[in-house]
Parts: sequence; C-alpha cells; structure tokens
Amino acid sequence: EDIRAMPKRRLLRIATGAALDETCRRLQAMMGVSAIRAEADRLHIDYDLRQVSLSQIEAEIEAAGVILKGGLHALRRSLWRFTEHNELQNAARTGPQACCNRPPTPR
Repeated sequence: EDIRAMPKRRLLRIATGAALDETCRRLQAMMGVSAIRAEADRLHIDYDLRQVSLSQIEAEIEAAGVILKGGLHALRRSLWRFTEHNELQNAARTGPQACCNRPPTPR
C-alpha cells in the first residue's frame, strides 16, 4: 500500500530545564524526528506522526529533565495528542468510509 508520511510541526514551550542541548540530542536520535531547534524557552520540532507521536516526544523531553509549560499550553498539547490519535486511527482504517459519507439507499 501507499504509506505516506504524516508530517507534524510543533512549538513546545519550556517552563524549566537547562539541559536543552542534551534534550535536542536525545530527540534527534528518535526515529521519525526530522528537525529540532532550541531557543531560550522553546523547542521547535518537526516529525513524522507515522513513526513517532507527541506523547513519545514529551516523555523523552521529561526524561532529559526539561519541564514543559502548563496551563493553556498543556491544554493545547492535550488537544494535539487527541487529534494525532484520531489521525492515526483514521489512517489505519482500510474498509469502507463512514456511513455518513454515502447517501441513503431506498429500501
């Protein structure tokens, strides 16, 4: 089958953590991460959703000792994780599309 990449670009805001160089090295070593750039309080990351998810990236960031911002940014990340999960579920679907995509048939 034709399996296309599902590119994602995220801006993750950092609350605390001084090990950004180590974090970037760890993230760059992950399969599916194509680019990472660190600023003072932000991480710009590009990745392929078919190979790595935001949840896995966040876990690696936390393992490196960096804490991401909470509040509205945490809510935004939660929404990103939810939509990524849905995208993967929809991409895995091989059967016919949802019933709402077909007009009703007479009985």
